[in-house]
Order: sequence, then structure tokens, then C-alpha cells
Amino acid sequence: MPGYTNQAMRQKSIDQNPGWSEEVKKNVLSGEIAKGMTQAQVRAAWGNPTKVDSISDPNGTVIRWNYFDNNYLFFYGDELAYWQQQKG
Repeated sequence: MPGYTNQAMRQKSIDQNPGWSEEVKKNVLSGEIAKGMTQAQVRAAWGNPTKVDSISDPNGTVIRWNYFDNNYLFFYGDELAYWQQQKG
């Protein structure tokens, strides 16, 4: 999904994080997310979530980010595990 940050902000994040892989840089620049990205990388691609909370699932505690258009991103620790979009 094209992101919630503008191109200049994405480029600044990349410039400030030279250790990011080329794949991550490409995703951030295009406003895309991918499994395994860190919270900082997702934030660079999509901007700040509208809500953050913790929930429990069968695998343990999950950090859930909610974006205003009902996109939910789920992190185990600092790593993006999965995401979903709620209809409605």
C-alpha cells in the first residue's frame, strides 16, 4: 500500500540509516512494507500509526499498530510478523 509519508521524508529516513538493505530501502521509498521489517523501517514507509496497543495471541504478546484506514500491523518484538486490513 502506498504510504502515509512523503517521498522526501522516506529519503531522509534512508539517508539516516545507511545500514538498511537495498530491499528495505526500495520498500521504504515505494511506501511498501514487508515481513521482517523493523518498526523504524515500517514507520519510515508508512508514517506513524494512529494507535498502538499490545495484545496476546497463541504465539505470545504482539504489538499491534492501527492505521486510520483499518490496516493492522502485528509485530513480535521489533519485527513485522504479519498485517491485515479489516473490511468495513
